[in-house]
Amino acid sequence: FAPVPKDSYEDKVGMCVDRIRAGDTYETCLTRSEVIGEISIPKVGENSVFGHLKFTPRSKADKPTLGIAVRLDLSPDGRMCLEARVAFSNAAPTPMRSMGAEEALREKALDAGVIDAAAEAAAAEVDPPDDVYCSGTYKREMVKVLLPRLLKQITPED
Repeated sequence: FAPVPKDSYEDKVGMCVDRIRAGDTYETCLTRSEVIGEISIPKVGENSVFGHLKFTPRSKADKPTLGIAVRLDLSPDGRMCLEARVAFSNAAPTPMRSMGAEEALREKALDAGVIDAAAEAAAAEVDPPDDVYCSGTYKREMVKVLLPRLLKQITPED
């Protein structure tokens, strides 16, 4: 494949990465005439924290039954969440963001009530499939347990 010269696509209409949603496995919402020409990842602030947690029923080498990734942009004192990104794997047919959990965390002090509300919002959004390891119902309950655990791990203690 020959590289595409940048000037051939830089004046084209851009799209937000949120628009490039996954469909079924190995699919996106891009049409046949659309091509990703560039990916821009914004810098994170100095008050950002990250975490990833995967739940496997037997060993860390197993395929995760549930995966969670979180990025929080915190206030300088670390007590308030200014912005949040919460994503899950194996909690729906394709990887997904939890807009409800993000909204529950955004611009709030990170106390137990807010964290629990985020977990409940995420559990209401996920649509986990059954697999050979556990049921979708069990995975939904694990969201309520594991998201608060991860949020507590990555945020500063009082």
